[in-house]
Amino acid sequence: MKKLEIFTMKGCAYCDNTKNYLKENNIEFKDKDVDKYEDDYELACSVTGMHLTPILLYGEDYLVPDRDFQEIEDLLETFKSFDNLTHLSYAKLAYEKIKTLEINIHNALETIYESVKPQENEHESTD
Repeated sequence: MKKLEIFTMKGCAYCDNTKNYLKENNIEFKDKDVDKYEDDYELACSVTGMHLTPILLYGEDYLVPDRDFQEIEDLLETFKSFDNLTHLSYAKLAYEKIKTLEINIHNALETIYESVKPQENEHESTD
C-alpha cells in the first residue's frame, strides 16, 4: 500500500469519520491539519481544483470525496484501484479521465437541453 496523507480540519465530522474508518481497517496515515500544513493543503486544493476537507494524498494521487469515492466505505476499493493503475502512465490516466469528464458533461448538457426544450415549445405556442 502506498503512503497515505489526509488533510483534515478541526470540527470536520467527515474528516473524523474518515480517520476512524482508516484506523478501524488498520490503514496507516499521516494526519495533516490544514492550519498546520497550510502550504501542502493549498497545493492539494490547487491540483484538485477543490477547496474542501478531507483531501487524501495516496502516493502521488489526490483522492476527493464525491469525485474519487462516494462513501468512506469505498476507500479500500479506491486504494486497490489506484494500486492497480501503476502500469499506466499518468498521461494515459489523465486522458481517460478527460474522456469520462467529456461524456459526463455531454450527458448533463443533453439533459438540461431536453428539460428546457419543452418550455420553448410551450412559449412558442402561446404567442
